[in-house]
Amino acid sequence: MADKVYNLLIMPSQTIALKNEVVNILHCQGYVIENNTFRLPNIDRQKKRGIHIVSRAERINENIKFIESFGQEFERYMLNSSDIDVLKIRPTLKEVKCNSIYGNLFRWWNLAWWSLPYEKSYGRQMRFIVWDDYHNAPIGLIGLQSPLLSWSVRDNHLGISKDKRDFWVNQSMSAQRLGALPPYNKFLGENLLLHL
Repeated sequence: MADKVYNLLIMPSQTIALKNEVVNILHCQGYVIENNTFRLPNIDRQKKRGIHIVSRAERINENIKFIESFGQEFERYMLNSSDIDVLKIRPTLKEVKCNSIYGNLFRWWNLAWWSLPYEKSYGRQMRFIVWDDYHNAPIGLIGLQSPLLSWSVRDNHLGISKDKRDFWVNQSMSAQRLGALPPYNKFLGENLLLHL
């Protein structure tokens, strides 16, 4: 009984400490408080990327053993832009499966390249690497996942009624990752991804 009373007594101070820690992290990321609500001031794209530094660092720290252990294997598929003959690029779509070279490459690039921290997909997911068969290197990543079930902005824009929402959500997927990787991003690789 004394333990329970003690836990109840220290709980508010732990809650306050946790709240202060959350507020400090959000302040460090650039959020401001207005009317008891956190919001981002109008900032440019580069500053928005900076907001995700803490989360990205956490993801990298959680996966540091994988990143370090896969580094040498990864280097086999990393090219310089001078190594690429643009006229000979032969893109193909490779499905990503767990515990495969494509799975490892997809995971490594998600952790190491994107400014937005990688979050695990929920619901249905499909992952692909756009692969250059001629140069034997990844051009870009495509990660699809189940869309949000309830999203009024989307539903209003597309004219999806509540009674039809489940059907449309189950017939579609959202892009979680879509982008070109270096050095292909210098050759408008993203345009290639959008036109596959």
